[in-house]
Amino acid sequence: MSGFDKVGVVDWSAASKCLPTKPSKDAIWLGLARGGAVEPPHYFRSRAKAEVHLVTLIEAEESAGLRLLLGFCFPFGYPKGVAKALTDRADPFAVWA
Repeated sequence: MSGFDKVGVVDWSAASKCLPTKPSKDAIWLGLARGGAVEPPHYFRSRAKAEVHLVTLIEAEESAGLRLLLGFCFPFGYPKGVAKALTDRADPFAVWA
């Protein structure tokens, strides 16, 4: 038992524009599970729609007195040239070092 009533994972890989109706890999996806039951994944075409859904989810779980754990995966990226500007090396892994 995790100590949480519902667990969710959010893949926040959305482009800045509204995406097509047909699910796309470069979108925001939400997976949820409660008590071992996994819900079908939620696909969001825009950041705004995902934010509204997440706020509603959080408020509903809180109002019901339930514990919710959400994990987020955000892309890690810098504009071209940042590694060179910060480390004087073009290797992007130099920033991590």
